[in-house]
Amino acid sequence: MNTIDLEKQIKQKLREQKTKEYGDYRENFHILSMLWSVILKNKLKEDIKPHEVANCMVMLKLMRVAENYKQDSYLDASIYLDMAKELHKDD
Repeated sequence: MNTIDLEKQIKQKLREQKTKEYGDYRENFHILSMLWSVILKNKLKEDIKPHEVANCMVMLKLMRVAENYKQDSYLDASIYLDMAKELHKDD
Protein backbone atom coordinates (compact mmCIF):
# COMPACT_ATOMS: atom_id res chain seq x y z
CA MET A 1 0.00 0.00 0.00
CA ASN A 2 1.38 3.40 -0.93
CA THR A 3 1.19 6.62 1.07
CA ILE A 4 -1.59 8.12 -1.06
CA ASP A 5 -3.85 5.08 -0.57
CA LEU A 6 -3.15 5.06 3.15
CA GLU A 7 -4.00 8.76 3.44
CA LYS A 8 -7.26 8.21 1.54
CA GLN A 9 -8.20 5.38 3.91
CA ILE A 10 -7.39 7.49 6.97
CA LYS A 11 -9.42 10.43 5.65
CA GLN A 12 -12.37 8.17 4.83
CA LYS A 13 -12.31 6.64 8.33
CA LEU A 14 -12.18 10.09 9.91
CA ARG A 15 -15.07 11.33 7.77
CA GLU A 16 -17.15 8.29 8.75
CA GLN A 17 -16.31 8.87 12.41
CA LYS A 18 -17.21 12.57 12.22
CA THR A 19 -20.47 11.76 10.41
CA LYS A 20 -21.47 9.42 13.23
CA GLU A 21 -20.52 12.03 15.81
CA TYR A 22 -21.86 15.24 14.17
CA GLY A 23 -24.12 14.17 11.29
CA ASP A 24 -23.85 14.75 7.55
CA TYR A 25 -21.41 17.52 6.67
CA ARG A 26 -23.50 18.69 3.70
CA GLU A 27 -26.49 19.35 5.95
CA ASN A 28 -24.32 20.87 8.69
CA PHE A 29 -22.51 23.25 6.32
CA HIS A 30 -25.83 24.24 4.73
CA ILE A 31 -27.21 25.11 8.18
CA LEU A 32 -24.00 26.95 9.11
CA SER A 33 -24.11 28.93 5.88
CA MET A 34 -27.64 30.10 6.71
CA LEU A 35 -26.74 30.94 10.31
CA TRP A 36 -23.60 32.84 9.32
CA SER A 37 -25.59 34.73 6.68
CA VAL A 38 -28.09 35.81 9.35
CA ILE A 39 -25.37 36.87 11.78
CA LEU A 40 -23.44 38.74 9.09
CA LYS A 41 -26.46 40.05 7.13
CA ASN A 42 -25.47 43.70 7.55
CA LYS A 43 -21.96 43.03 6.26
CA LEU A 44 -22.76 40.75 3.31
CA LYS A 45 -23.99 41.47 -0.19
CA GLU A 46 -24.90 37.79 -0.71
CA ASP A 47 -25.62 34.78 1.48
CA ILE A 48 -22.75 32.49 2.44
CA LYS A 49 -22.73 29.19 0.57
CA PRO A 50 -21.93 25.79 2.12
CA HIS A 51 -18.63 25.44 0.23
CA GLU A 52 -17.57 28.82 1.63
CA VAL A 53 -18.19 27.48 5.14
CA ALA A 54 -15.87 24.57 4.34
CA ASN A 55 -13.25 27.02 3.01
CA CYS A 56 -13.49 29.00 6.25
CA MET A 57 -12.94 25.81 8.21
CA VAL A 58 -9.78 25.16 6.16
CA MET A 59 -8.55 28.64 7.07
CA LEU A 60 -9.33 28.02 10.75
CA LYS A 61 -7.19 24.87 10.70
CA LEU A 62 -4.35 26.69 8.91
CA MET A 63 -4.51 29.51 11.44
CA ARG A 64 -4.19 26.97 14.24
CA VAL A 65 -1.11 25.32 12.76
CA ALA A 66 0.48 28.72 12.20
CA GLU A 67 0.37 29.12 15.99
CA ASN A 68 1.20 25.58 17.05
CA TYR A 69 2.05 22.40 15.14
CA LYS A 70 -0.58 19.72 15.43
CA GLN A 71 -0.46 16.98 12.82
CA ASP A 72 -4.18 16.27 12.81
CA SER A 73 -4.96 19.91 11.98
CA TYR A 74 -3.33 19.36 8.58
CA LEU A 75 -5.41 16.23 8.04
CA ASP A 76 -8.56 18.09 9.12
CA ALA A 77 -7.74 20.95 6.72
CA SER A 78 -7.29 18.46 3.91
CA ILE A 79 -10.66 16.83 4.68
CA TYR A 80 -12.40 20.23 4.80
CA LEU A 81 -10.81 21.09 1.45
CA ASP A 82 -12.19 17.86 -0.03
CA MET A 83 -15.61 18.75 1.34
CA ALA A 84 -15.39 22.26 -0.10
CA LYS A 85 -14.58 20.80 -3.51
CA GLU A 86 -17.57 18.43 -3.32
CA LEU A 87 -19.93 21.14 -2.09
CA HIS A 88 -18.79 23.70 -4.65
CA LYS A 89 -20.02 21.39 -7.44
CA ASP A 90 -23.52 21.68 -5.91
CA ASP A 91 -23.55 25.42 -5.17
